[in-house]
Amino acid sequence: MRKKVTTEVDISSDELAKVFVHMGSDEQADFFNSIGKHFKSVGWDAEMQVCYISDDINKDGKDFIFTLANFIRAKGIDNPEKVNTLLHGYKCDDLRGG
Repeated sequence: MRKKVTTEVDISSDELAKVFVHMGSDEQADFFNSIGKHFKSVGWDAEMQVCYISDDINKDGKDFIFTLANFIRAKGIDNPEKVNTLLHGYKCDDLRGG
């Protein structure tokens, strides 16, 4: 006999990160692709949210994102006309109205 059981589990960002680092590179890329896809479909200003996230990223997070971004840049951007130009024209404080 089988019975389907559903449960909720709280997972911290640190636990999620530990799962992430043990994924294969294809799974890690799919994770980022999914974040990008879902960020585009939210009902609030995702670019502003990224600005706020950047306020709370520490050196470890910055180092990882910087390294990833440099590899992406070195390999070329698939669709240059879709590159977010918001960052080139504004500072986070300007976006916040400060």
